[in-house]
Amino acid sequence: MKIYILGVLLILYPKLSDALEVTLSWDANTDKDLAYYTLYQADALNGKTGPWSAVKTIPETLISTTVIVEDGKNFAWYLTASDASGNTSGASNTVSLYDKIAPHAPINLSKDIGETQP
Repeated sequence: MKIYILGVLLILYPKLSDALEVTLSWDANTDKDLAYYTLYQADALNGKTGPWSAVKTIPETLISTTVIVEDGKNFAWYLTASDASGNTSGASNTVSLYDKIAPHAPINLSKDIGETQP
């Protein structure tokens, strides 16, 4: 099962403009008794991840999902698939999102002209 980050879009929320909408997609699982997918998320830093937490249960009919994350932080995700009997697959590959957005430019640069010291 492959997971891809399709896109990262800036979401403008009042007082929460540092949020990102991340869309994850994967190849459909073709098992006949597939019941759902589980999405796991972890903080990622310096190539290390953890701890992992299940953040979303996704119906078997979907092959993408969207998560909202805080800009400036690094995250990683993987999926598992579960069938109607309660069997769960191993983990998919892991995808990561690293902070690639430049900070806002400084504003209101000004100058003061003072006397020169002797």
